[in-house]
Amino acid sequence: MYHSRIFHITPENSIEQLFRTGVYTTPTLESEKFIHCSTKEQVLHPAKALFSGRTDLRLLEIDTDPEILKSKLVYEDCYKEGMLFPHVYGPISIDAIRRIHPFPWCEESGFNTPETSEDFRDSKVLALFDLDSTLIRGTQNHRAAFERAFESCTGQPLGLEGIPVHGQTDRNLIKKILQNAGISQSEDLLEGLEKELISQYFRIEFEQPDTVQEIEGASEVLQYLKARGIPICAVTGNMENIGWNKLKKASLDQFFCFGAFSSHSGERSELVAYALREFPGLSHCFLVGDATQDMKAARANNILALGVTTGVASSKELTDAGADAVFSNLSEVQNYLNQILP
Repeated sequence: MYHSRIFHITPENSIEQLFRTGVYTTPTLESEKFIHCSTKEQVLHPAKALFSGRTDLRLLEIDTDPEILKSKLVYEDCYKEGMLFPHVYGPISIDAIRRIHPFPWCEESGFNTPETSEDFRDSKVLALFDLDSTLIRGTQNHRAAFERAFESCTGQPLGLEGIPVHGQTDRNLIKKILQNAGISQSEDLLEGLEKELISQYFRIEFEQPDTVQEIEGASEVLQYLKARGIPICAVTGNMENIGWNKLKKASLDQFFCFGAFSSHSGERSELVAYALREFPGLSHCFLVGDATQDMKAARANNILALGVTTGVASSKELTDAGADAVFSNLSEVQNYLNQILP
């Protein structure tokens, strides 16, 4: 029995401990030796039985890859309920918690599970969006986390001289910084830096939360697509946990059912391909981004490349990189989509 993601229901106030310590635990880890979890199909069962009426809940989405989760995962029916539930026998590190979903009780419908790519398997249209400088601004803690992580893992200050940062993926940026510093890129060091980056980011978020803001027109174009039943996917250079947190802080995470992140690959073209594999029946797909790397990644995968000059790249630079159309803002993107989408 295998699920790539499992879920755990927790009160909102427990998130503070997670950000502060980088580790999630529960009292049941002491009393029963494991943390109770559920598959997506099961999660409404404990929610209704134990949490009806609660509006202060969050749903942790946990990566079950043994190299990431670390703690032992066992499916078992401890209470003779006729279902095998996933139980995690140990603490869960913050890098294994990929996404934190709102999970409030609603008077009309009770609890609702979050939408995932599985809910859109038959979709013919897919919308892909870059995040930073395309949909959101104000993510200073990401840079600060890089500084802390690099010094913690290498003993050297972060050196970005001569390295173009905009449009890079976290994974590739780590490699370029190491190369620039003349430090050997061992697998252990690369893995350690990625984990430390995530841990430091959420520690800084606990100390001094970023004020992440949506770029004008972001929520409108996302709501327009969602109302049409079109799945929306993030394709971004952020590590997965960090990307979802940025979207949540800008109140935009509710629109996204899936994401392709630097956690999956350091190459943007591979991130687009990763997203496309989740939706096998597509006839139309487009990527909206502000960087030349976004346009090149779209072209490499033969999908529509839509550039926005909300970042540092000019209209000419985006066009030269392969953009099919370039817009000055997201409202123009929405008007264009209204004309071309089936």
